Amino acid sequence: MKKKIIYKSKVQIFEKDNKKYVKKIKKSNKQDLFNYLDNKGFKNYLPIIEETNEYEIYRYILEKDFPSEDKAIEIVKVLSLLHILTTTYQEINQNKVNDLYEKTLNTLSELKTYYLELQDHIETKEFFSPAEHLLMNNISNIYKAINYSNYKLEEWYQLIKTKKSQRYVQLHNNISLNHALKEETLYFINWDNSKKDFAIYDFINFYKNNFQDIEMTSLFKIYQSKFTYTDDELILFESLISIPPKVIFSKNNYIDVINVRQLVNYVEKTNKFLLEDNKENQEENK
Repeated sequence: MKKKIIYKSKVQIFEKDNKKYVKKIKKSNKQDLFNYLDNKGFKNYLPIIEETNEYEIYRYILEKDFPSEDKAIEIVKVLSLLHILTTTYQEINQNKVNDLYEKTLNTLSELKTYYLELQDHIETKEFFSPAEHLLMNNISNIYKAINYSNYKLEEWYQLIKTKKSQRYVQLHNNISLNHALKEETLYFINWDNSKKDFAIYDFINFYKNNFQDIEMTSLFKIYQSKFTYTDDELILFESLISIPPKVIFSKNNYIDVINVRQLVNYVEKTNKFLLEDNKENQEENK
């Protein structure tokens, strides 16, 4: 029977024998990963129906009409399940700790230098563009975010020296509303970046991918009620999620305003998110 092919984003959707399938370029070998997830009892992934060295074929999922807020709740519940089922403990790897500390420290230092030099450059101008004006009105909050991240990084680095082991999970490593499909069951898709590492990276990715579209505080609370971060994980989470994005100006004022607005929104919403989370933690510990 002749295939009917539809191109959508970077995948092909085709119909064969009255059934729909998705064909996508193969970026990594996932069969060992899916076998591992299956052995751990995690079923919220789509198995590969057919694959070659170049592509993979999956069953096509026609999503139900499902509000983003409700879908997000299911995502964090499934995410917590993934982390619970794949948790392992390893002895502290001091080299990895030092590498993460130095890498993050350098990122923060370079980011602060970048914004200081950008501020100096803008202040030499007689007239600011709309994007420059927006940035200058919010530059102090950007520095506060960088300084807060640095403070929490130092706190984590001192605390982790007292620990004997660290928790690792299987990360999806690119969680977003677009990387989950809701049928009767919710499935995570696009596992190309999956790896074993600290659990915090998955929620940080989810936050960065969707913070403008959905309210994150309640979602984080649901996730933490099922998979609670250890004290060192929470401090590192606070440090890394606080790092503001780097805005690079172009010659297009419209695009620059959008990018700076996204930066300002990220800093403002993340600050509010952390304040609310810290407030809840303090109330719970009374």
